[in-house]
Amino acid sequence: MLLCHALGRPVKLGHDKQGAPAVECEKVNISITHTPHLVALAVDDKQVIGVDAEQKERRQVLRVRDKFLNTSEQQFINPNDLEAHVIAWTAKEAIIKAERNSAIDWTEGIRLNPFIFHPVETSLTANCTSGRSYHLISRLHADHFITLATLEIQ
Repeated sequence: MLLCHALGRPVKLGHDKQGAPAVECEKVNISITHTPHLVALAVDDKQVIGVDAEQKERRQVLRVRDKFLNTSEQQFINPNDLEAHVIAWTAKEAIIKAERNSAIDWTEGIRLNPFIFHPVETSLTANCTSGRSYHLISRLHADHFITLATLEIQ
């Protein structure tokens, strides 16, 4: 229903070769995410995108930081900064969705550039081993961080 509403017409949801959600018989890129109490959809007719969301208080990310942050990222993200960890997690997940490649190594396959957390909206960039660079925007909405990844225009 959300996809039909966003596109303004009835469409059929399917999956691409990698298993990512896709609109059947349409040239439109989509990404979908959900957490308790939130569903988010990103749609773009020109470029590949990825979206991810997590609850603002998702404390588990602090315990698994070594599994998704590389050495460089661990240096600029304070070990006690929950918000920055959640944003980093959602940024990497959004990039994996945009890349359509769940086998990307979370620590070395995606490298976040240093960023400064802002309570309402945080902007950051990242590089991927595919050679692509991403611009990401993370916004706080209804106690969730929603992060959108788009390819940086070269």
